[in-house]
Amino acid sequence: MKFNAVLRAQSKDPHLVSQCNEICRGNKYATSIHATNSCVLKLSKLTVACKVYRGIKVRERPAAAPGGSPPRVGRARLATLSDRRVTSLTATPDLRTL
Repeated sequence: MKFNAVLRAQSKDPHLVSQCNEICRGNKYATSIHATNSCVLKLSKLTVACKVYRGIKVRERPAAAPGGSPPRVGRARLATLSDRRVTSLTATPDLRTL
C-alpha cells in the first residue's frame, strides 16, 4: 500500500501527494522500490511470454441471491496454466467456456 502511494504521488496529483505524505510520512521507499524493480527485471528473463489459460474449480455452489440475481462463486480454486487442455480438465464442467 505504501509503495503504491509513493508511485501514485509521482503523478503530482494534489490528492495523491497529500495521501502519500499522510501514509508514508516523508519516506519514499526508494531502496525497496528499486530492489523490487530489479527483481522483476531479473526474474522476467527466466521465462518467456506466452498465452495462459485460467480454469476455475468451484467447491460449493451458493444458492441464488435474493431478487433473482445470479449466484456468486462461493469457494473456488483458480489454476493458471499454459496448456489449455490441462486447464479445462481442472475446471468445473459448466465453467469451461469462460
